[in-house]
Amino acid sequence: MTDSGHKPAAATDDELRRTVAMLLSTQQTLIDLRHRRDRELRVLDVIVRFSERVLPDQAGTPFWDSVADAATETFECEICIVAALRGGETAALAARGPRLRGQEEITQLRVLIERGLADGGSFVDGDSAAQARVGGEALALAMIAPIQVAADGTRHVLIAAVTARKHAFFPQFDRLTVPGLRMFANHVHVLHEMLLSRQRIAQQLEELDASHHALEEANASLQKRIAEQHRAEAALRESEGRYRHLFEDSADGLVLIEVATQQVSDCNDTLCRMTGKSRSELIGQTLESLLVQSEESAVADPATAQDRREGDLLVREVEVLAKDGLRVPVEIRTSTVQIGGREFRVCAFRDVSFRRRAEEEQEKLRGQLMQAQKMESIGRRAGGVAHDFNDLLTVICGYSEMLHGQPNLDPHQRDQIGEIINASRRAQALTQQLLMFSRKQVIRATATDMNRQTESSLRIYRRLIGEDIVLTFQPCTEPTPILADKQQLDQVLGNLVINARDAIYACKPPAKQREIRITTTVVPRAPGLTSKAGFVRLTVQDSGVGMDANTQANIFEPFFTTKDVGKGTGLGLATVFGVIQQNGGAIEVASEVGAGSTFAVYWPINRERVMEAAAAAPAAKAAGGNEEVLLVEDEQRVREFAVQGLREFGYRVVSADGPAKALNLLQTGAINPAILVTDVVMPDMNGGELAEAVLRMRPELPVLFVSGYTDDIAAQHGIMRESASFLEKPFSTANMARKIRDLIDAKRARH
Repeated sequence: MTDSGHKPAAATDDELRRTVAMLLSTQQTLIDLRHRRDRELRVLDVIVRFSERVLPDQAGTPFWDSVADAATETFECEICIVAALRGGETAALAARGPRLRGQEEITQLRVLIERGLADGGSFVDGDSAAQARVGGEALALAMIAPIQVAADGTRHVLIAAVTARKHAFFPQFDRLTVPGLRMFANHVHVLHEMLLSRQRIAQQLEELDASHHALEEANASLQKRIAEQHRAEAALRESEGRYRHLFEDSADGLVLIEVATQQVSDCNDTLCRMTGKSRSELIGQTLESLLVQSEESAVADPATAQDRREGDLLVREVEVLAKDGLRVPVEIRTSTVQIGGREFRVCAFRDVSFRRRAEEEQEKLRGQLMQAQKMESIGRRAGGVAHDFNDLLTVICGYSEMLHGQPNLDPHQRDQIGEIINASRRAQALTQQLLMFSRKQVIRATATDMNRQTESSLRIYRRLIGEDIVLTFQPCTEPTPILADKQQLDQVLGNLVINARDAIYACKPPAKQREIRITTTVVPRAPGLTSKAGFVRLTVQDSGVGMDANTQANIFEPFFTTKDVGKGTGLGLATVFGVIQQNGGAIEVASEVGAGSTFAVYWPINRERVMEAAAAAPAAKAAGGNEEVLLVEDEQRVREFAVQGLREFGYRVVSADGPAKALNLLQTGAINPAILVTDVVMPDMNGGELAEAVLRMRPELPVLFVSGYTDDIAAQHGIMRESASFLEKPFSTANMARKIRDLIDAKRARH
């Protein structure tokens, strides 16, 4: 102490420094408390928003993905992972930030989690955190908070972390975050349990609803049974009145015969109308007097062999003799009843005239079926005859053309040979008609355009439909490339246009507006079909009489027609349907009686073949060559003609009378052909099977198929769509040589 009584200056300074330090410490504590409060408020705010988002979400973002999103947003961390630990397995249910790479990083994460969970969740940093890597980067800080332990023992854990490389970018991520993370994890556990409980409750409610529905159905069934029992009791009480009502109003003729006297004691008005007699005339007569005499004994004696029983009823078909002599076919059903202690026989006379007519119609249909089967048999025979005839025509036409080309013929001989060639060509046309009749004609699918083909066909059909019908065609603006046999396409359009014309003329009274509208449209799909290139829809719409639903259900059936006898075969739309099905398309119809009909044909688009067809045709090449040709033909005359003709074009021809010999020549290495030319229809092995066997030995060998119709293996192997490898009989050696030259040159161009 100094004289003045004051403390030394040094002591005062120390107290001042302690006071300032205490104030600063208190201020820092308040700041830390405020930061902690802010963090907790922010965590609580995120928890509230997280709950509001997840609870109504029934089928949106998965729950654990929502947890990872909310945690990343709240704790401003680089990495957030929701992990599931079960036994020795670890799986990331949701993750934000860098992804785990491989099993090694998963194992490191498992070690980090176990270390953090050792004290119920903690803050891991330093070397302990650096031992774990995520996305190839070592961790600087990591916080682990347990969420829950599921019923199956699976532990769900929330991990928030930053890597050492990006630690400086997350300054708010420190130890003070741990309480908030734990609070968030606890809330996630509660919320998850709430969601599971809500699911269980919803399932229980559904089960309760199902049980309630079952009880309602059972109650309804019980009420229905009670109502039925009440109705049955009421019907029993009113049986006498109902019997009289039914007896009088029955559509069948009813007669009541007393067994003791065999006389009619009562009848209804229907029987009176059926016989042309009054009730007073019928009562007292016997049953035999009502029937045609030849049938009397059959009804009088129930044990006759012609009778049949249906339960307790005795059934017999007889004829009732009316008062005017008309015979009415009826079916009598007889049963026995007791009335007032007396036995009566109740006979119900049912007019079967309609059924007889139906049986006659059925017999007519049976005749149509037999006719169709006969036509099919004739068609098969016609196809076979045409096929054999094509072989003969090949020889006749071929040798005739070879002779016609000889330079030393005099004019008279040349004219005679020309007549043979002309007659052969007429025979060839006749053969094509036979093949068309039997539906075995060769189908040549070529690239064409639906718009151009339709316009071309309509030039003919405009003259056929008559000047009083307006026919309009509106083509679509897009290209309509298709792959089709032009004759078939013309046949489809012709049948639809002619049917539309007939439907317009069938209108009674005549239609005021007589119009057929044809349009084309490119659509992406057809009914029941899909195609990458899409379809061309050809629509034919008329203002005709229209069709009901029953007619629409049968219009594509063979022999079904709505036209008068002699005016329609019933094959037009059946042929249309068959052609469209054969070409991979579809057809649909919409119609109403009195409102016309609309037929829509869907034809597959084939842009690739159209592009090929549009390319410039190559210049004509010489048909001859000196390559070796393997010719397989079982018909000797055709084989000899083809060998001679091809040799005149310079080819070295090795012929075989069947597939077995051809395969033997190839297997032994006796020949090295440049092309295989084979007939399609041969015994033991057909041309398609031979080609498959040969191509297994020589995959690059060109093959030329020869046939006269498609009812063989050619159609099954799809060669009808590859005109470059098919030659139709009858053929000339020049055409065969040209085909052979083209195929050999095409192979060389590819290599």
